[in-house]
Amino acid sequence: FKYFLMAAEKMNSSAMVDLGLCYEHGRGCEKNQTEAFKWFYKAAKLGNLFGIRNVGICYQYGDGVEQSYEKAFKYFLEAANRGHVDALNDVGVFYKHGYGVKENNAVACEWFMKGALKGERHALRNLALCYRDGLGVELDYAKSFEYFLKSAEAGLVPSMNDAGVFYKFGKGVEQNFEESFKWFSKAASYGETSAIRNIALAYKYGLGVEEDLAEAFKH
Repeated sequence: FKYFLMAAEKMNSSAMVDLGLCYEHGRGCEKNQTEAFKWFYKAAKLGNLFGIRNVGICYQYGDGVEQSYEKAFKYFLEAANRGHVDALNDVGVFYKHGYGVKENNAVACEWFMKGALKGERHALRNLALCYRDGLGVELDYAKSFEYFLKSAEAGLVPSMNDAGVFYKFGKGVEQNFEESFKWFSKAASYGETSAIRNIALAYKYGLGVEEDLAEAFKH
């Protein structure tokens, strides 16, 4: 904290972001959201991408500053347009839900696609949901499965369960109970409750695993 502060005071924008994170999480100092926002804002003024996005997050949740979806969207959009990968998904989320901007599912999906092409796992999942539900794009289970699987492989736990569901019911992919059980197991290992229930059902009916009512009861 001491050295982040020294560097930040010498106008190092990366140190300003680090200092803001220290205040945000109470690392080496007492938690102080107002101070966190102050340093994120200073970094943003110097053009630091992480500072810009963090200012957006602060405005989104009202952390250290009065909540404003309009201002949050402004900063997310700036960060996204300047190459911050996570912000690509943020902009999509705001368009999807109409936070600080007019709701537009088609534009939301365009931003999710931009994030997905960069491998951003939340954007991959959100794009999968668009194709699954036909929001902003034509319903397409094959594409939905493709993006759920990529998101799952990138480590996003809810998508692991979704990949299992698609394998279980043969939605957008050939039905495969063994693969289904594999993805349910991965998600369950992280405590995903839907996946834990799906494992119980797999044991109960012998789907991808030998039928075992005792194991089903345990889950």
